Amino acid sequence: MDAIAPGSRLETKNTTCCTVTLEGLATAVPPNMMPQEVVKNLAREMLGDRYEDFARLSSIMQNAGIKSRYLAQPAAWYAENHDFGARNDAYLEVATALFKQAALKALEDASMVPEDIDYIVTVSSTGIATPTLDARAMQ
Repeated sequence: MDAIAPGSRLETKNTTCCTVTLEGLATAVPPNMMPQEVVKNLAREMLGDRYEDFARLSSIMQNAGIKSRYLAQPAAWYAENHDFGARNDAYLEVATALFKQAALKALEDASMVPEDIDYIVTVSSTGIATPTLDARAMQ
């Protein structure tokens, strides 16, 4: 399937139910952008000695075609010792704010208000959110 251009309309007919329409689409990224080469070097400094297969796995970073990455925290934060709970709390804080930002942009793109929305589809693969990001945003 081709990428969906902002402002375009995607419809599908579910033969047992109804028509589903994507009215608005938006993205949001964390505030700290870092070139992939810098990320690769930092990862080598932070993890290279700790993982036997780091050199082999780092080739994935080189060959992935990613030019830059967006980080929730400044790079120095990741070099500090944070347990899983602290890392996930940082994720939840930034991801919830980004969810709200993208949702508002998508509503604007669709010329809609929150009350017009029946369902929300969210993708995030970085942290664990229970309740979900959309539930947190509605609180």
